[in-house]
Amino acid sequence: MLKNRKSRRLGALSPEKDKIDSGDCRDAGRRAFLREAGAFRHFQTAAIKGDAEAVHQLRIAITRLRAAALFFSPFINDQAWPFLDMEFGWINSVLGKARDCDVMIELSQRKHYRHWASSSFSGFERARDKAYRKLGRKLNTARYRRLIAKLEAEARGGVLFRGHDNNATPSAEKFSRQRLRQWRSTILKQGSRLKSLRQKRLHHLRICCKQYRYMIAILQRLSVPLSPDDLSFAQTARQAQRQLGGLRDLRRLRKAADDHPPGYRKRKRRLIQHAADLFLKHSS
Repeated sequence: MLKNRKSRRLGALSPEKDKIDSGDCRDAGRRAFLREAGAFRHFQTAAIKGDAEAVHQLRIAITRLRAAALFFSPFINDQAWPFLDMEFGWINSVLGKARDCDVMIELSQRKHYRHWASSSFSGFERARDKAYRKLGRKLNTARYRRLIAKLEAEARGGVLFRGHDNNATPSAEKFSRQRLRQWRSTILKQGSRLKSLRQKRLHHLRICCKQYRYMIAILQRLSVPLSPDDLSFAQTARQAQRQLGGLRDLRRLRKAADDHPPGYRKRKRRLIQHAADLFLKHSS
């Protein structure tokens, strides 16, 4: 996905790693959830004020949270998580509309599309202003504040993470390696037939790549040891996500302007080919 170059860079969260007991997967999950809760608070005020980078970071925090929930799902109470997931879906839909408007404006300002999109630019700006006003109202509600407070409470010791016999619980390192291996296998299987995938499947593959690389970052922050294969594939996933994200943005630009951008089909083929080559290279 694209980033708004005019956005100011916000102060990052503390880079200090969250050290965990490598034998406790539940503790790893709790700490991962708690850190994302901190991100929701950290970027809230700036996002309300209309900062594009803050909106982008909130979107990332939700994706990371959902990736962690999926990754640690064997240790999560499947009766407690759906409510949180639904509530984050509510705020994510509004964040997504604001973010998509930022992406459309940035794309339309590129030299290759500037003249073609000139008649649509004012419409893009109006849509962005409307999306940001709505987002500001949603982020300033009691519902949002209750959601973040509940996430923090659950991460610190609620019922979200199920109890397990410690003797039967694998170490965080062992569990993570097995889980990441499963995720790689799923991604590579889809990536091997990427050119035959329809739009919905391509979108799902892009999300899987994003979740994989975000989980690598989360596990590194938690000081969970990772194998060279884990780290190597994170780069493949990152690059493939970028290509598939570019394809999604291109399609959204076409839809928003109700016309094909210059070189649309050629650019589309190139993005798909680059993504397919990445998966093929990693499989060989």
